[in-house]
Amino acid sequence: MPEKVFLTVGRHGRYSYGARLPLSESSILEGVYRGQELTAAYGSFDAIYSSDIPRAKATANLRAVGGDYARDKIVYSPELTEDSSLGSVSLFLDILAAEASLNGFRHVHLVTHAPVIEKIFSLLSPAMCFVPPDGGFTGEIESWEDLRGRKVNFIPWSDYYPGFSLLLDLWKENSDLEFIRQYFEQYKQTSLDWDKAGLLLDKSRYFNRCVAIEDIYRLLG
Repeated sequence: MPEKVFLTVGRHGRYSYGARLPLSESSILEGVYRGQELTAAYGSFDAIYSSDIPRAKATANLRAVGGDYARDKIVYSPELTEDSSLGSVSLFLDILAAEASLNGFRHVHLVTHAPVIEKIFSLLSPAMCFVPPDGGFTGEIESWEDLRGRKVNFIPWSDYYPGFSLLLDLWKENSDLEFIRQYFEQYKQTSLDWDKAGLLLDKSRYFNRCVAIEDIYRLLG
């Protein structure tokens, strides 16, 4: 029996209001972690397709870093931008299925927006619910032909965030550390009030512990 293939579809990270970068600090961290998590669960990324809108583009790049995928191989597709029509999304899925089958891909990742995800749901899995920023779902299918036949069962990603220790280990080991460092360096130059910002996000269920932003800078060296 042939091995199953995987289509992972993720929404972009959270906005960074008032800053020059398109993503919040937490989404920068989550983007790297999610890339690591997805490739550990479903195998290396064979292809990443993304909207070219800045928040999606940044998310795709960070997930590529986490998944050890070359960022210059990311394909930016107009069909994944938020104003794409249902017909465009449907055609994109058909072309994707053909290309993935032809190239023997086992794991394809998409980074897009809520309106496109809703259209994917309407085509493939009408019972699926809203996906928050940084969230997504995985389609496990027998072959890419099943995607063309719209025979896909999607499972939502867990919203559990494992804490920063995994990320810090990842930063130490990852060859593309400089990419993440540049994001943080740009954040340090914004007008954001770091004293008021305090900790990344809040003491929410998404974190085992909160780490002060300045502590992260020190750890990054």
